[in-house]
Amino acid sequence: MFKQLAICFLFVTLAAAGLHAGWAAPPGSQNPGTANPTTSQRAIKQAATQSGSQTPQSQQPITVQVQAPIDATADEQARENLEIQRNLEWFTGVLAAVGVLQALCLIWTYLQIRKQAELMEHQSRSLIKQTILLKQSTRAAQISAKAAMGVAIPTLRLERFALTRQPGQVTGSVLESPATTIVVKNYGQSPAFVKAYDVMFTCEELPEEPVFNPHPYTWYQVLQETAIDPGAVLTLGEGKVSARGGISREDVQAVLKSQKSLTIYGYVRYGDIFGSPDRYLRFSKRLMEFPEEAGTEIFLDFGGYKYTGERESDDDPVELPDPKSI
Repeated sequence: MFKQLAICFLFVTLAAAGLHAGWAAPPGSQNPGTANPTTSQRAIKQAATQSGSQTPQSQQPITVQVQAPIDATADEQARENLEIQRNLEWFTGVLAAVGVLQALCLIWTYLQIRKQAELMEHQSRSLIKQTILLKQSTRAAQISAKAAMGVAIPTLRLERFALTRQPGQVTGSVLESPATTIVVKNYGQSPAFVKAYDVMFTCEELPEEPVFNPHPYTWYQVLQETAIDPGAVLTLGEGKVSARGGISREDVQAVLKSQKSLTIYGYVRYGDIFGSPDRYLRFSKRLMEFPEEAGTEIFLDFGGYKYTGERESDDDPVELPDPKSI
């Protein structure tokens, strides 16, 4: 009887000690569902001591087996953590697959852009080649057209230039009322239509810019149309183009004494059948020698590009402005 009471008292004491240890465990200590082996051993020793004091006759040791309760909450938490870990692994795998797919898309896009760029470069090179060929063809056509037109358009040149003398006319009278024989020839392959001309006589120094009469000789006053066929010639004023107002006796004497020089300059304006702007034949002649024999006078070009129309250097302009009137 006393032995059974001692065993019951021992179990109650051990249970109370276990509950007390679980409640009194500080934070960060062992799980409350797990028995503290130190506390259990003390309880066992205390119970054995009490049992031995109550039953001194029995010296047989008592073995107590303590089983920790299973924590269901921890097991459930472990299962949740495992499920979360599996979900994270699955989500990570999906992200990795998306990353690989994006990388493949980027590579495909790069290849398409590169292919498009190569195609555009090829088209650009082809366009440049076609442009160059077109420019070359256009230039060749322009050169051919200019060459053909250059040969076809009329071109007037001086064929003869001399003073007109009457039989028995003395030198002084020739210079007082000088008249010139001016013959022009068409070296082109189409007709030249003479529209106007003007001739100036002076014994003074030439102005920087040539000046002419306000009313030049105009063919329209006599004929509606004056044409010079290719290779044909035309004598201006029927060989009697004279100075308007003549030359003073003082200037004539200065010329005879080589103190002054007689200069005769002018132009011929003409058009063509192509509707091109009017062209000018310019000339300027200075009397260098005046012998007694007719037709032996010596004239030289004088005045430069603005008067003669012949370029003497590359600095001279290609085109001259229209002649100015006084």
